[in-house]
Amino acid sequence: MAIFMPPNKYGYCVNIGDPRIREKYEDYKRRNGLPHHFPISDKERLEFEEEIKAAFLAKYPERAQAIFRALHIDDNDSGEKGQ
Repeated sequence: MAIFMPPNKYGYCVNIGDPRIREKYEDYKRRNGLPHHFPISDKERLEFEEEIKAAFLAKYPERAQAIFRALHIDDNDSGEKGQ
């Protein structure tokens, strides 16, 4: 399963269905006191995605840039919708 996907109509590009990301998603909700049985808001989701993109970019800069470019993901996105 892929960690990133092309941005959809909501601007999301991080695949929370991926088990590696799901664990980080649940941790994000726990750290921010968000309920685990409800979806998070769009703002919270985009903040979570920025955390994931920043961490991936810091750990794998060249690979991240290539993936972001191929999927049309802006690694400097400020929460605006993709493409």
